[in-house]
Amino acid sequence: MNIAPIERRHGSHPVLRLVLACMLLCAAANNLAAAAADPAPQVEVRRAPPDAPNVVVILLDDVGFGAASTFGGPAQTPTLERLARSGLRYNRFHTTALCSPTRASLLTGRDSHVANVGAVINSSNAYPGYQGVLQPETATIAEILRSSGYSTALFGKWHLVPDWEASPIGPFDRWPVGQGFEKFYGFLGGETDQFEPTLYEGTTAVRRPPGENYHLTEDLAEQAVRWMKLQNSLAPERPFFLYFAPGATHAPLQVPQSWISRYRGQFTQGWDTLREDTFQRQKALGVIPADARLTPRHEGIQAWDSLGSKEQIVAARMMEAFAGFLSHTDAQVGRIVDTLQALDLFDNTLFIYVVGDNGGEGAAGNKGSTNYLGALQGMQEPLSRQLEQLDDIGGPNSFALYPAGWAWATNAPFPWVKQVASHLGGTRTPMVVSWPQRIRDQGGLRSQFSHVNDITPTILDAVGLSQPEMVDGARQLPMDGASLLPSFADPEAPEHKLTQYFEVHGHRSIYHEGWLASARHSMLPWDVGLPVSPTPFEDDTWELYHLEQDFSQSRDLAQEMPDKLRTLQALFHSEAERVGILPLRNALAVRSSAPLPSLRSNRERFTFYEGAVAIPESGAPGMVNRSWQLQAEVVVAAKGNRPPQGVIAALGATGSGWSLYLDGDSRPVFEYRVFEVARIRIAGQEPLQPGEQRLTLVFDYDGGGYGRGGQFTLMLGDDTLGQQRTPATPPGFFSIDETFDIGVDTGSPAGNYPPGATVGYPLAGARIGRVEIELR
Repeated sequence: MNIAPIERRHGSHPVLRLVLACMLLCAAANNLAAAAADPAPQVEVRRAPPDAPNVVVILLDDVGFGAASTFGGPAQTPTLERLARSGLRYNRFHTTALCSPTRASLLTGRDSHVANVGAVINSSNAYPGYQGVLQPETATIAEILRSSGYSTALFGKWHLVPDWEASPIGPFDRWPVGQGFEKFYGFLGGETDQFEPTLYEGTTAVRRPPGENYHLTEDLAEQAVRWMKLQNSLAPERPFFLYFAPGATHAPLQVPQSWISRYRGQFTQGWDTLREDTFQRQKALGVIPADARLTPRHEGIQAWDSLGSKEQIVAARMMEAFAGFLSHTDAQVGRIVDTLQALDLFDNTLFIYVVGDNGGEGAAGNKGSTNYLGALQGMQEPLSRQLEQLDDIGGPNSFALYPAGWAWATNAPFPWVKQVASHLGGTRTPMVVSWPQRIRDQGGLRSQFSHVNDITPTILDAVGLSQPEMVDGARQLPMDGASLLPSFADPEAPEHKLTQYFEVHGHRSIYHEGWLASARHSMLPWDVGLPVSPTPFEDDTWELYHLEQDFSQSRDLAQEMPDKLRTLQALFHSEAERVGILPLRNALAVRSSAPLPSLRSNRERFTFYEGAVAIPESGAPGMVNRSWQLQAEVVVAAKGNRPPQGVIAALGATGSGWSLYLDGDSRPVFEYRVFEVARIRIAGQEPLQPGEQRLTLVFDYDGGGYGRGGQFTLMLGDDTLGQQRTPATPPGFFSIDETFDIGVDTGSPAGNYPPGATVGYPLAGARIGRVEIELR
C-alpha cells in the first residue's frame, strides 16, 4: 500500500499518519495470512538419501582368477592391491561365464535369462531368455539411482544393444542413455580397436581425440575424471554412480609397447609352469585355502613342452601383451581412485572392482592368433606369418589373442575358461570392494559364495534404498541377487545365497549349500566362431563337487554320491523352469532357426547418402558369400588448394575389411583385406576430374560354399581401371564392432590411407550424390 498520494491530497496530520500506518500493518498481515494459506509453488528436486555414498563399479573384460598380482597372478595390479589393502577381497565371487549375460545380471540384479540376455548379444536368438533385449520390468541400477537423485555415467563397453537397434536411427531404449545413464562415452559392441575405436557419445558416433599416442583406456579414464570433477563442481551435494567398463583385456590385445616391454622374457617358462607358480603365490597370499588342489590341464590344451621353439616365442610374446594390457588398465583405474581422493570423496565411495566379466578367453585355441577374428572363422594364419608380425603384437597393426593355454593358466587353480559355465574357470573371478567409511576390516578376505547379480542389491542396500516395485510405470520382477553388506562387517556372516544356477551355450551347473553339479556341453571354447550343430543334452556327463571342502573343483564325486547328484540335477531343472529356458538349447546352434529382426532385412538393393555413418556390419548390406555391385556417384569440385581425397565407402577394420577411396592425388583406390589370408589393391592411374563421376565396383563370387574367392573389377564410367582376384572372403563377418560408412571411415582404418591423413580420412574436395549397392 502506497500512502504518498493520500498525504499529498489530505496533508500529513499526525492522526492521519497513525491511521495510515495501522492500515499498512493490517494489509501486511493479510498478505502474510494469504501466503500461508496459499504458499508459493516450488520445483521438486530429486534427492538421494542423506549421506548416500558415491558408487563406482569397475568391470574388466576376460580376466581370469589368477591373472592379477593381487590374486597371485603375473600381471602387476598396484591399484587393485591398494584397494584390497583398504577394503575386502572376495575369492568366491562368480560371473555368468560370458560377457553380455554378466553385464545384464550386474546392472539389473537378476539372473541373466530373467533379464532376457542369456547369450552374448552377437549370438542372441528369438527364444525367451536369449533375445538380448533388456525389459522394462528389470530396470537397471543406473535408472533406479538416477530417479533417486544420483548423477549417472558409463565410460566404456556396453554390449547390451540388440543388433537391429545399434544404428544411428535407434531406437535408443536399450542404449545406455535409455537405461539410466545420463552420460555415455564408449562403444556399443563386444570389443573395439584400442588405438582406433568405434566411439559414441550419447547416441552420436564420434571420432577419437586427435594425437599419435592415443589409447582408448586412457581416453575413457580421462573422460571419467573430467566428469567426476565437473559433477563435483556443479552439484557437490549430489552423489554419483560411475560405471567404468573398459574393453580391456578383451581381444584385440593392444597396449602401448612400453607396457609390453615390462614383461619381456617373463613367460618363456610356459603356461604349465606359470600356472604352478601362480598356484603357489595364491596360497602364500591366502587367497585360496592351504588345502586347495591345482586342477589338471584338459587334453584339448597342448602341453607347453609340445610346442616348437618358434611357437613358444610367439606364444610368450602374446602373453607379454596380455600382461602389459592388464597392468596398463589397472593404472587407468588408479587415475579414478586418485581423483576421488583428491576431491576428498574416496572415504564415502563404495568402490567395487570386478576383475573380469568371465574367466580368461580360450577362443584362439592352441596356436593363438595375430588376427583372431579370422582364426575364429577357420582362417588361422600360419606360424610363418605370426613370426613376421612378432614385433607388431600388441600394437595397432595386430589383433592378437593369446593361446588357450594362457587362459587356462591365468584361471588357476580352476578348470576350464570363458564360456564354460559348468566350471569355475569360466565363472569365478576376483572382486575387491572398498568403502573406508563403512569397512573396518581393511585387507580382509571374504569367502561367502557370491554372484554378479548381488551387486545391484548391494548398492541399493548401501545407499539406503529398497528394491523398487515400480520403475517408470513398469512393475518390477523381484531381484535374484541379495546384498553383500552383512559380509562387509563380518567375515563369518552367513552366506546370503544358498542356490545359484549357471547356463551358457548349454554348459550348465547348479550351486546349492556348498555343492556344485556341473555338465559341460559338447562345444569347445575355441569352436565358438564355427558353425554349430545341436547335440543331445542327455549325452552330457554330469559331475559333482563339494566346494566347501574342494575349493578348486578338483574331485568329482558323482560316482560316489549318485543320490546327491540327482537331487542337484532336479534342482537345476527347477531353476531352468523358473527362468523359462526349458527345453535347453545351445544358443549358438539355434541362431539360424530362431532369427531376430535385422536392420538389413531381406533387401538386396540399398541406397546410401553422404552422412550415413556408424552403421553396424550386421545392419549393412550382407556382402559375404555372394556377388555384389557398388556404384558411387561422386561430384568432384573444381581444382582448389588441395586435390579431392578421402573415403567414399568403407566397411570393417584394419584387420579385415574394405575401403573405396580417393588417394592424396585424387586417384580412386579399392583395398580389400581378409584377415591374414588375402589382401588386394586396385588403383586408378589418373585423378578424378572435376564434375560428376561414376565409380563402379563389381565382385563376382566363385560360389561353391562359404568364404570362397572371387574377382573384383573397379570401373570409372564405362572404363575398367583394374581387376584382381581374392582367393578367399570372410565366411561370416569382417568384424564384430566396426561399421559401414559413407564419406568417412569410423573406427580402425579399413584402407591404407596416405601418411598424416586426418582420423577417419573424411572426403574433402568432393561430395557424394549417392552410393547404391546391389546384392546378387
